[in-house]
Amino acid sequence: MTQSDLPAYPHEAAAARAQADAASQPVEATGWTRERYLDLAEPIVRSALDWQDESGAIIDPVAGEEMVTCGARFVGALAALIGAGRLTEHLEACARAMDLQTRRVAIPYGEPDHAKAADFNTRDLMLAMLFVAPLVAPERAAEWRRRLAAVPPDDLYDCGANTPPQVTHNWVVYAIVGEALKRAEGIADHDDWIRRMLDQQLPLFTADGMYRDPSCPITYDLTVRQGLSWMLHRGYEGPHRARIDELLRRGGLTTLLTLSPTGEAPFGGRSNQFHHMEAMICCFSEFEARRYAQAGDEVLAKAFKRQARLAARATAAWILETSPWRHLKNRFAPDSQIGCDGYGFRAVYGLLAANLLGVAYHMADEAIPEGLTFSEAGGRVVQVDLDFHKIYATCEGTQLQLDTRADSHFDASGLGRFHRAGVPSFLGLSGPCAAQPHCKLPPGIAPQAAAIGPGWRVEDRWVCLAESGAEIEAVRLDVEREDAAGVAFTLTYQLRGEMPSLSERYELSRGMVRIETRLGSTSGACCFRVPLWRTDGEYEATPEVLPDGFRVAWGRHGFRVRVEGPEPVALSIEPAEAANRNGIYQVGRVESASSAVSVTLRLT
Repeated sequence: MTQSDLPAYPHEAAAARAQADAASQPVEATGWTRERYLDLAEPIVRSALDWQDESGAIIDPVAGEEMVTCGARFVGALAALIGAGRLTEHLEACARAMDLQTRRVAIPYGEPDHAKAADFNTRDLMLAMLFVAPLVAPERAAEWRRRLAAVPPDDLYDCGANTPPQVTHNWVVYAIVGEALKRAEGIADHDDWIRRMLDQQLPLFTADGMYRDPSCPITYDLTVRQGLSWMLHRGYEGPHRARIDELLRRGGLTTLLTLSPTGEAPFGGRSNQFHHMEAMICCFSEFEARRYAQAGDEVLAKAFKRQARLAARATAAWILETSPWRHLKNRFAPDSQIGCDGYGFRAVYGLLAANLLGVAYHMADEAIPEGLTFSEAGGRVVQVDLDFHKIYATCEGTQLQLDTRADSHFDASGLGRFHRAGVPSFLGLSGPCAAQPHCKLPPGIAPQAAAIGPGWRVEDRWVCLAESGAEIEAVRLDVEREDAAGVAFTLTYQLRGEMPSLSERYELSRGMVRIETRLGSTSGACCFRVPLWRTDGEYEATPEVLPDGFRVAWGRHGFRVRVEGPEPVALSIEPAEAANRNGIYQVGRVESASSAVSVTLRLT
């Protein structure tokens, strides 16, 4: 497998245009430095210190036990902070957890007390070898090294010889990173195993540089790329290094082209809306900033630097400005698990975010200043690999994200995100509401699919695009315009059943989007549904029905929906509320007797 057999990067021209746009405008710096990564990580780790028992285990306060990744993530997060000069008084707590975790990884797979999820954990334990081992007694550090080297990877990890690769996917990449870090520290050399696993994993990347975990969730693309970037940052020169570097370059540019101007990671799939997603973006953005600075490309170096800072800043409202801190983007009680997948416990994902923020600190080059990111300059439409079925449209700090064939367990088809820089992300929708959600919903809220988009009548019932998944046979994207003044494009859906096609034309400009929906049939009624934010568990708003649409106001910010055109319409708020990971929504509904409806959405 060589770098030369990769297909061309499909967004090279779009990235070049965006780079030119970013180079042409000044920027006001965020004022953030890499110390802010530590500021975000520290309160999470301080909480976890209270969760540690006498054995060194980290007991999740909700689960009441140590989840399989908690201990190693605590080790990595605290070690990264200690390595940066923070929480040095808690060196022994880190070492005690390291004692326990390394005893477990010295036990082969399948034997009692073996380290479950060692695939994930080795990478984290190596942070302690880097930053904590030099600070403890030499014989203690030597014992850690001996244990980490004791079991070869095929006898240690769930992946490799123990589980078929199609079951594990991102687990394998975590294990590869862990083994590469062992090699970098002279603990073990398993290049043949690394090569074998990379041969298996690298074909899962798209031409966009995105990693296809099962069902293509966005989180597990980001997590693979942050791991590989840390591996290369630590000096990896082993099998397939050049190919990995090129895939990271592509994936970095794809993220730069698709990231929200708020700094928030895209929606899509499992484990979404947790702060570890932005922390992942911080990691590989700092890596990419270094890449371009070393190559003398100041515009891209500055854009990635700013992207990292915007991503970190996007988590602050929930970590630094909410008490107690939250590990995902809502303000329901932390022990309620509302918005979480079944495995998304506070210790598991809070410590992962802290761990990754610490790594981002150590990858950051503070000599690189900020420049505009791609989401803040110009206008463009980007469709990523069809396996991800996502389209992003951005114009001067305003963004749309659409899912054109959603997985009903996590998302809904249609417009699932409407963001504007400077406006709270939940106000215009950060992600759709799933019909069969795997995450926990607030009490009393029944699951229903909801996104910004149309519906149509089939006999005596309404069917909505948001509910559609496998029924969507094909989607065609036609882009009309891409510049700083505005973006225009049309999506044409081909569906099975009674309504064979529909088209949606979008005109996006700063702070607003006009959407014209037209059914394939010239007859029949049409509706248009818009989730209207009501509460995130603490903050609240009251959606209003106006003569020409809807309004949600929160503080000095507003979300306005206005119906365009002369045709008479009926406006209402549906009786059943909807919910996603971020909160609870009322659903505004526009009904028209014609087969078309036009609305303008505005964030102010």
